[in-house]
Amino acid sequence: LDVNTDQITSLDTADAEDLASKAIAAGKTSGKVEEFKYAVKQIGTDRLLFFIDTSAQSDSFYRVLLASGAIAVLCWVLLLIIVLLLSGKVLRPVLNGMEKQKQFITNAGHEMKTPLAIIRSNNDTMALIHGENKYNTHIRAQTLRLNALMTNLLTLAGYDEERPLSKEAVNVSNILREMLPIYQEEAEKRGIRLEQTTASDVVIRTHADSIRQLFSILLDNAVKYTPADGRISVTLEKNGRHVRFIEENTCDTDREPDPERLFERFYRGDRARTQKEDNSGFGIGLSAARAACENLGGTLKAEYPSETDIRFIACL
Repeated sequence: LDVNTDQITSLDTADAEDLASKAIAAGKTSGKVEEFKYAVKQIGTDRLLFFIDTSAQSDSFYRVLLASGAIAVLCWVLLLIIVLLLSGKVLRPVLNGMEKQKQFITNAGHEMKTPLAIIRSNNDTMALIHGENKYNTHIRAQTLRLNALMTNLLTLAGYDEERPLSKEAVNVSNILREMLPIYQEEAEKRGIRLEQTTASDVVIRTHADSIRQLFSILLDNAVKYTPADGRISVTLEKNGRHVRFIEENTCDTDREPDPERLFERFYRGDRARTQKEDNSGFGIGLSAARAACENLGGTLKAEYPSETDIRFIACL
């Protein structure tokens, strides 16, 4: 019926009528048509439609949004540059400390090997001259334990250095078959049944000595901690491009609830901490096994398949 465009110069009557038609067609009491917001007020049988141009506010909003985004990106880049420049100074003392710690373990291990060898040889000489007694036996047992500890520490320190390993085609099946008879004999002494399922001619490009060390640690750990009359199962299988070595054995009922804790360095269960048994370990064997596996680009995990068994899975 009537159009009033006195307060705006960018629209003529025809454009205003077009906007009103679109607003009426929408059937809403308020909304937005193009860059105009509108409201509808019913007065008797007539309707009044009020329009306001919001293009300036929209332009301002997008300008502020763009400027804020640009400032945020600029601040992020500046912060990244600052972090990159300062992180080296902040982390350098930490890295130096870790490097000195590794170097100390390596040097201490090598320095202690010679005195231990001298103590052991002198002890054996005294046993030959004066006869074997309980003191010679205790000295021999403890020197062997310390020598094993030094060997494990040096191995772990070597893996921590992440030195590149020379890889070649290795028949993993043959390596496992060569090692199993050694542990088979020890298991039979304790009444442990050792079962094996080894796939034939499993060949991968890897480091042979690290593979031997991984198998040795897991098998030695199984024979050491499997209760008498228990069971050890060893499986070597190929699954596509991956090779899985699975060692499963009977374990104590008072086991560690979280099997991942077994890979913590120097962690042992309460039963092992007493060191009453001659074959009790130091709690770093499994740590060295995981380090060896990861150094080969693989993974090593532990799980409980049942209430009485524990399983270690090395995937290469």
